[in-house]
Amino acid sequence: MGSFGDNELCPEILAQFDKPRPDLIMIPSSYTSYIQPVYTPFKIKTISLIKLSNYYALGEEQQLWEWEHPGDFQPNRIAKLSFPNKKGYKVSGFLGWFTCTLYGHINIQIHSPSLSTYCKSWYPIYFPVHRTKVKPDHNIHLEFKRINNGENVWYEYTFHGKVYNENGVDYCMKLLDNQ
Repeated sequence: MGSFGDNELCPEILAQFDKPRPDLIMIPSSYTSYIQPVYTPFKIKTISLIKLSNYYALGEEQQLWEWEHPGDFQPNRIAKLSFPNKKGYKVSGFLGWFTCTLYGHINIQIHSPSLSTYCKSWYPIYFPVHRTKVKPDHNIHLEFKRINNGENVWYEYTFHGKVYNENGVDYCMKLLDNQ
């Protein structure tokens, strides 16, 4: 598992064991990825695992997707989100993290340090965008994709008409050794 739940290929690794059987226990049994728009004065240009200490959350987090094991493995995902924006904010990126059910009632998460399920060993993942001022009463729209082409897995995201990390140009996870 990675900071986004699925960014270290956990779904692909566990998929090989995803055939339901009565004696099968999957750990983790499920995990959910969340994301929210943020502004930070730091100039972060690539997708990064980072503990941001100076940022402003521009809305409530929203769920992107959930993985369950065992389950029907669908590696490609897409989510279209809209975050309310009453005041008009400058967006510098999107911060992502996960919650997870390891087994039964045993849970972990990396978002709320005040909760007993918090794991401080993971940092959130940051998806940068060109700093954009969104007008008041215009929602912050994000289209987010997880793409698996059989050789690599990457995230593509569209904000204000611009596609970021298209074809995994800046950040991708290799599935196969092509040597």
